[in-house]
Amino acid sequence: MARLGLVCLALGWLAIRVCADQTGAESLGKKSVHAFLAARKGGKGTTTFSADVQEIYVVWKGEGFQVGDTIQVTWIAEDVGAGSKESEIRRANYKVYKETEEGVFSLGRPPGRTWPVGKYRVELYINGSIAEVVKFTVKPGVTIETN
Repeated sequence: MARLGLVCLALGWLAIRVCADQTGAESLGKKSVHAFLAARKGGKGTTTFSADVQEIYVVWKGEGFQVGDTIQVTWIAEDVGAGSKESEIRRANYKVYKETEEGVFSLGRPPGRTWPVGKYRVELYINGSIAEVVKFTVKPGVTIETN
């Protein structure tokens, strides 16, 4: 009887060990993407923009990809005053060609107009699954750029 107990204990330990090893292997292959927003290419990250900024850039970097994976970005106006809440502005896709990729998506304001003041967000997806959300605010005012 004691021998049977030891065998069961050993098999239980082995099953736990195999499960732990498999979980570790899966986490190494996990796909991820991280992003920040900027007022210009190569600019510093920010979450607040002036209504007169020409374009807003989302700079992203991801890893764990397979060739053919798709990164999608969706720009959403959460609450911009008179506009409809939770309105999709635009969406774009990028096909991945390497395990580690990085890139930039941008959204420009219409010529001769300013951004509606309010709250926005950018959603990034990997193969249709949400991977990252970056929120930002557009405030009234004028952008003063320094070199």
